[in-house]
Amino acid sequence: YSKFIPEAISGLMNKYSINPKDIAKVCYPCMYVRAHANIGKQLGFEPDQLQEHMFTTVGLTGTANPLMLLVAALEDAKPGDKIIVASYGNGSDTMLLEVTPEIKSIKGRKGCPKHLSPPSG
Repeated sequence: YSKFIPEAISGLMNKYSINPKDIAKVCYPCMYVRAHANIGKQLGFEPDQLQEHMFTTVGLTGTANPLMLLVAALEDAKPGDKIIVASYGNGSDTMLLEVTPEIKSIKGRKGCPKHLSPPSG
């Protein structure tokens, strides 16, 4: 894991000639807090660029995890933000996404926190 995720993200950044400062959030699953931070540091990302891994709140969600991290990253995203999403399992896949102005038109987004919080009342 600690080999494949960095290689995949580095390969994506090289392919599109981008560097860590161009990225608003980077999302990758990692159940180990220290390893999650170390991978980000190894790749040159600042701690605030790393999407929180969510393992302490939802546990190991498997295939869904990278997409849950993307949803969480989109909650605070602004037009023009670039987001990297990486998955792991029998290798690693990566995506580079750019947030469009249409994100402003989505009202009442529940996102991860509201879906995960207990019902009120």
